[in-house]
Amino acid sequence: MKYKLTLLFAAAIFILSCSKKDPDENMNPCSPLILVTKVSGMKHESNGSVSPVNMIFSYEYGRPIQITDGLKTTKFFYDSSINSVYKVEHTDSAASPVKRTLFQALNISDAGPIQVNEFHYEGNQLTFESVNDYTYTDGLVSKLQKTSDNIVLTQKYTWKDGNMITFDNGKGTVYRYKYNDKLNPFVNRFTRYQTGPVDFTSANLVTEIEEVTDGVSKISTMTYTYNPDGYPLTARSVNQEGTVTLYLTFEYQEFKSPCY
Repeated sequence: MKYKLTLLFAAAIFILSCSKKDPDENMNPCSPLILVTKVSGMKHESNGSVSPVNMIFSYEYGRPIQITDGLKTTKFFYDSSINSVYKVEHTDSAASPVKRTLFQALNISDAGPIQVNEFHYEGNQLTFESVNDYTYTDGLVSKLQKTSDNIVLTQKYTWKDGNMITFDNGKGTVYRYKYNDKLNPFVNRFTRYQTGPVDFTSANLVTEIEEVTDGVSKISTMTYTYNPDGYPLTARSVNQEGTVTLYLTFEYQEFKSPCY
């Protein structure tokens, strides 16, 4: 299991690849799973407001199937034949009208989805948003090309030891990350998915995030406390001005694991 806390993406990113360095690979498939069940706390938004975090995680057969955070919900749908996510649906009931987004994988390789269609709902009517094409290097996404209304946005990723080292958002901003040696409790053998402050992609806990735009660098640092098993109990992000921008606490539960 792996975990990284960051607010680096404004929109959720579909990263469903199967890392060859997945720590789950060495697990006894019949051993109990320690899974995150609740994350609570606060985060500072870009507009200066403070929002509560109250994320509840639901699982089925050790797989995350739903995350709720107040009036926001993310649901994961699996292809039972390959135990991989083929669809993710976001609902924001706090928005008026209610915002809903759907990511639908058209085809899935051993690494992850090769192409994903993104839709948004207008009422109950699905409206096409973009085509997302993925390129993989060593089983992890190295490039995502999003095409909408003939406009192409290319995002690039680099990895080391199962951790995302850089992310170029294609809009002039590059994020760089540093990590410690603690395992990320959010990583799941079935899902590589980024949503809000939770990241299912990187092997370890991020300790520093550098955001570079037009040559201007902003750095945030992450610190943690841990339980005796090495899982994070709290996480705290501080920007370079010394302001706490994120504070979270974690709760876990042991689940009886099915055998695969």
